[in-house]
Amino acid sequence: MHDLGLIANDGYWFLLHPVHIHIARDHLVLTDRRRLQIPDEQSRELFDMAKPAFDDAGMLLAYGDAGTWFVRADAWRGLRTASPDAACGHNIDIWTPKGPGEREWRKLQNEVQMEWHENRINQEREARREQPVNSLWIWGGATLPSEAKPFSLLDGRAGFSALRDDAAVLLDDLSEPALAEDWGLWLDRLHALESAWFTPLLAAIQDGKLDRATLSLTHNTELREFSIAKSGFWKFWARPALARLAP
Repeated sequence: MHDLGLIANDGYWFLLHPVHIHIARDHLVLTDRRRLQIPDEQSRELFDMAKPAFDDAGMLLAYGDAGTWFVRADAWRGLRTASPDAACGHNIDIWTPKGPGEREWRKLQNEVQMEWHENRINQEREARREQPVNSLWIWGGATLPSEAKPFSLLDGRAGFSALRDDAAVLLDDLSEPALAEDWGLWLDRLHALESAWFTPLLAAIQDGKLDRATLSLTHNTELREFSIAKSGFWKFWARPALARLAP
């Protein structure tokens, strides 16, 4: 929210994404939100249509950008949610929010879905053979810690030259082709990350320009972290291997 120019000093906030959910044979499936490519003017109009339902529920809805909104829901602190990337391509029944507020969320979601059903924006999108924006996906949930340590979250497109010692960098270029099972594009983007990030990062550590780097690698069910420092290159007895990456 800070990076998008929003202030959230109080309250418990969730991320909210306009999405497309399609009907499979006997279940509902969430599609990759990146492929919707919602223009800002469409997103703002959909936001304005959805906001009265949240106002009536006593919840603050905030616009971040075309694909990312936020909702304050202090009473839903115990709500368990899943990221859209984890749920994408699967039956959404097991990925929908569970816990305090789940019924209230379903009611809000249904109201927005009815408001958006066959509206002008979706009619125009379907006429252009684009997927309609027919639902919302809620996830995350956080409050500002009492002693928050400032840090910067950089978009991977900012490039290695923008990296600072206190920065976290989000490199999610592989997510879209992985979800689409487009492995040719996945390899192309991996090579691009190697050139733009991994090779310069390794060189910076070897030259002493960076003390340490931590890589957090994840897919929809697992997270692993690897830390590298210049001292690691002195361990001549440790043979390089990819075995640790194996499940």
